[in-house]
Amino acid sequence: MPNVLPDPEVLRQELHHHHLPMLVDLGFITWETEPLVASRGSEFDEVAMVFEALHAEATSIPDSLVIGCRRLEEEQQKNINL
Repeated sequence: MPNVLPDPEVLRQELHHHHLPMLVDLGFITWETEPLVASRGSEFDEVAMVFEALHAEATSIPDSLVIGCRRLEEEQQKNINL
């Protein structure tokens, strides 16, 4: 199933009421609502390793999971051009 862009209002509500509070509870981020700003939390290094691994293996990740993630798309393209 390809990545489908969600309705912006639904995404905002999901971020505000579910995803961001969960990430705060785990210590991965801190965030403010006005203006909406998220920053690295005290436990961010735990998930940073996952992001670094994804970027390092971008060419091995199926396109269906990369499409729509600008940073992975860029990393995949960069690795292909090497």
